Amino acid sequence: TPVTQLHINQLTFGELLKHPYLNFEQVRAIIDHRRHYGPVSSFSDLQTYPAFSAADFERLKPYIAFD
Repeated sequence: TPVTQLHINQLTFGELLKHPYLNFEQVRAIIDHRRHYGPVSSFSDLQTYPAFSAADFERLKPYIAFD
């Protein structure tokens, strides 16, 4: 089945939180990054946030779009 990607730079906090692979702390890190540094361009932008692990990035890779 085709995977629907999340456009993390366009969705609201509540919309991101609805995804089963993102928890509250991760969504907060995404929103904080967007607010302070602008759009998230890759997973490397989120590596400094303790809410994410390498396993999280592997699990999320098919579901995240950065455009």
